[in-house]
Amino acid sequence: SQATGKTAADSSAVKLAVPKPAIIQAEEALEANRNQEAVGFAVQAVKDNPESGHAWFTLARAHQAAGNLDAAIAAGNEAATFASVRASAFYNLACAYALNGDREHAFMALAAAKRAGFADRSQMAKDPDLASLRGDKRFVLPTERNYFTLKLKDGKELPFSVDLPVNYDPAKPFPVLVAPGSGN
Repeated sequence: SQATGKTAADSSAVKLAVPKPAIIQAEEALEANRNQEAVGFAVQAVKDNPESGHAWFTLARAHQAAGNLDAAIAAGNEAATFASVRASAFYNLACAYALNGDREHAFMALAAAKRAGFADRSQMAKDPDLASLRGDKRFVLPTERNYFTLKLKDGKELPFSVDLPVNYDPAKPFPVLVAPGSGN
């Protein structure tokens, strides 16, 4: 038999464990309901990338899940400065304010969420975090938006949307005005 000069370590690939980024670990901890652990990972994610709206948003979610509402509000306000997460950040701020008993700020954050594009009627209608707001006349669900494409006689397609009121009943006639936009 001949010697190859290779050792056992040479013949088997040594795999080094590369740690997951803190943001991924924070999200996994949130999914597993390990909220305090999620806070630690999210704090690290913000330290690693303070210009990441996603990191700030995750930190706010982790603090809220852990019951740290003041910290959730602080991180949520920072997250809301980033366009990429603004609508969801304002929505979560509304939840944190509502849970914290601050109805005025909750309604302001909810209005900001709607202006930023948050339109999940179902979530708003069922979210237990917003339960304290539902009896107030200011609690208004966003309109339901349906998207369509109209085929024109010349073969071109005209995309449009219809905003339906909260009390819309598809079994009843409802007047609709279709007006194309400016084309932008």
